[in-house]
Amino acid sequence: SRFVDAAGGIDGLVILSGGIASNEHWSESSQESWESDINNNLNVPFYLAKAAFEHMKSGGGRIVMNGTESALHGGSSTSLAYGAAKHGVECMVKGLARDGATHDILVNGIRVGFVDSGFHKRWQGKTDADLQDRVNMIPLKRAGHVDEAAALIIYLMSGYSAFMTGQMIALTGGDWL
Repeated sequence: SRFVDAAGGIDGLVILSGGIASNEHWSESSQESWESDINNNLNVPFYLAKAAFEHMKSGGGRIVMNGTESALHGGSSTSLAYGAAKHGVECMVKGLARDGATHDILVNGIRVGFVDSGFHKRWQGKTDADLQDRVNMIPLKRAGHVDEAAALIIYLMSGYSAFMTGQMIALTGGDWL
């Protein structure tokens, strides 16, 4: 809040928080692991959006939040808390958009699919063969690129999306069709 006040306000916020604490099957996950995923993927975006929303009430603004396409399908047995939290983000996008409309605060979200960002190798220990197997499941037969996700976010933060709020946009290469 002090940072926003010192900067003279805020007109846009992109919340890309996310992560999975453990790759365990949900039945084996600890309370700490579950709560970590819920906190990181649902609570943190809520409190960031809430703080920005208060500052934007007087002059409008844009908030972009990230979900995941897999949340629409129940996540996986090793990412149930992540999927539940990201599905909750979709609820926040709609609720905040509804309440933000009277203040010219537009709230939208992105459902990013499999993107070649390095995340899967660094944080999940996936091999090149694992990644190729995942790419083969995507109808476009390739991973998304970080520049494609950035371009979608830039669009949502721009004036070109001035008549769009409460929407979740999928960037998946046709995954889950």
